[in-house]
Amino acid sequence: MEENNILYYDNKEETIEGEIWKDIIGYEGYYQVSNLGRVKSKPRKGTKGGIMTQHERNDNHHSKKYLRVPLTKDHKTNWCSVNRLVAQAFLENYREDLQVDHINNNEKDNKAWNLQMLTS
Repeated sequence: MEENNILYYDNKEETIEGEIWKDIIGYEGYYQVSNLGRVKSKPRKGTKGGIMTQHERNDNHHSKKYLRVPLTKDHKTNWCSVNRLVAQAFLENYREDLQVDHINNNEKDNKAWNLQMLTS
């Protein structure tokens, strides 16, 4: 697939050519993240599943508004940054102590090839 400027975070189509899905660590069987920066809930009791809506929210460490999704398991909800979920699933050099950087400086572009790990 060619790299492009299309942002997929608000695309609710079930399939996009070239998209790869992986389980989110700690939420296996509940949620998956794609190399295009989308997150989906898996069908299970009480939910039909599907592409999740992403929300612009500040975190405690940055003034920038990153796209986040609420992930719920065992009646506990955590708001997770989509960029970090994509990096954890698709970047070989992912480390929790490093910063996830958007190469093109667009915080909404969470495609795997637009992310890199940097020291703080």
